[in-house]
Amino acid sequence: FHHNKPRMHVLGLAVAVSGAVLMERGSVPRASSAITVSCDSDVTLSHHDPATIVANAVGGLDIRSGGPNQMSTVSVNQPLASNVTISSFAFSFQYLAGYSPTSPSASNFSVLVAGQRVYVSPPLDKYNYDSNRSGYSPPIAVSATGLAIPTGPTGRIEFVFQNNQRNLQIKLPLTFELGCNAESCTEGNVWTPPDGVTTVFTGGEVGTAGEPCACFRIPALARTPDGTLLAFAEGRCASCWPDVRAGNTIVMKRSLDGGKGQAWSNFTTLAAKPGNCGMNYPTPMVDRVKGRVWLFYYSSCDSNPWLITSDDSGATWSAPPLNVSTLIPNFRFTMAGATAGVQLSSGRLAMLCGGAATNKSDPCGALAACYSDDHGATWARGGNMPCGPGVHGLGESMVAHIPGRPGGDNALAAFVRVGSGNGLLNHAIAESPDGGVTWGPAVLLPQIVGPTCEGSIGPGGVGQALLSAPFSYDGSLNGRENMYVWRLNLSGPGPLTPTPAGRLWPCKAAYSHFSEDGQLNLFEGGVLMRYQRILLARMNATDAPLAVD
Repeated sequence: FHHNKPRMHVLGLAVAVSGAVLMERGSVPRASSAITVSCDSDVTLSHHDPATIVANAVGGLDIRSGGPNQMSTVSVNQPLASNVTISSFAFSFQYLAGYSPTSPSASNFSVLVAGQRVYVSPPLDKYNYDSNRSGYSPPIAVSATGLAIPTGPTGRIEFVFQNNQRNLQIKLPLTFELGCNAESCTEGNVWTPPDGVTTVFTGGEVGTAGEPCACFRIPALARTPDGTLLAFAEGRCASCWPDVRAGNTIVMKRSLDGGKGQAWSNFTTLAAKPGNCGMNYPTPMVDRVKGRVWLFYYSSCDSNPWLITSDDSGATWSAPPLNVSTLIPNFRFTMAGATAGVQLSSGRLAMLCGGAATNKSDPCGALAACYSDDHGATWARGGNMPCGPGVHGLGESMVAHIPGRPGGDNALAAFVRVGSGNGLLNHAIAESPDGGVTWGPAVLLPQIVGPTCEGSIGPGGVGQALLSAPFSYDGSLNGRENMYVWRLNLSGPGPLTPTPAGRLWPCKAAYSHFSEDGQLNLFEGGVLMRYQRILLARMNATDAPLAVD
């Protein structure tokens, strides 16, 4: 090969790079960036192409290149930085080849960076899928240096597959390392692999009493005054579906590592009833003055809300459970999954509950606040939350105290799952300046585009809220995936406009729950299925962009 051409190294072999341009003599890369592809939400598959993202035999995902004699293109969604020069590129991959025929009919693929081909694989004919569905090739390392590829305004990384008489499966995740002549080689915030995301619940695990549980849903999180973390969920021990069924339980785990949430106990079943009873919607609230944890939940067999409490950070719980209707007259449970209560600096305990049933057919009378100023001895219910323009109904919701808003220490904000007549617009924000006595209208947030799903809210600094929910990056109804966090400046001028702060999880994801201080987020997520696990992410709640440890 000519020494004046850029070279690519594949398992130690020097390979000429077709179509690349040399950097100017003496130019030095200024930055390096990484892009990771983990799930189908990270790539775009051309509509006329046969490539797909499929489950593999080892519990993960693969890019499947299509069928024999087909060509396909897979484009990485994360854009390269505009108008910079890419100087180096590297990644490694593992593959499985399709059925039976061997070279020269084997498949190969090319990688393009900003439209220029930087790698062409040899025919990949080993590790046949028909005889070896889980034994991938060893990692094949690819690197190219001395490049000078201009990204233009919309550069991306692309895979182009030529299947010939067989196809390929490339194992995910893939991480691409880029060098360039700018401060960053990629546009905007780049998601990095979730090394700091901790698994809290996994479907199939066994509890402290030896009870196996197939699925965990509806996460809720509480931090006690001594720093203990409590993670709650529905134990759907027979199956994830249906949502309301006999046998569902309320379960809890504890973390005693100083609030880090990296080590967790086995789960303990807190509420269960035999027969046709199912338990739903764990709703914790912490009285930091008294050191008491309140846990509300719903029973499907009698349609009643129930309450248990703990005065030792979840080590033991009161028994028998108390029917909440005897504590809060005419209390109606909101069926508001993954909600929680808060405590204001005055000592007031506040949570969202069912609105006064002045018109049971009115979906905009569904929410109010229930609050107590004497540590739970007596309770009152505030006025109903009205619907704002474009909001047709109120559903699952969560409340948080946002400092720096009108009402000062009594300022509350609620993030509400709503109906809007548009299948992609499902979230609204409402505020109370008086600790839940009255509410302003629920205002639709059209920037949060995605499937109908519960969302969560936490404080993000003075006058600001953090919001989490699944996000549809391409404006399509792809299902619940891609757990995003937005920052919403409630004190800014003009319309309320959430801005993306970061991505917690790129794969399947659904319900979420911020801690009361906004520093932790407990959410449903998985690779193959959105309810595989309940995961915990830690973030910087005051500085944008979001930082996941």
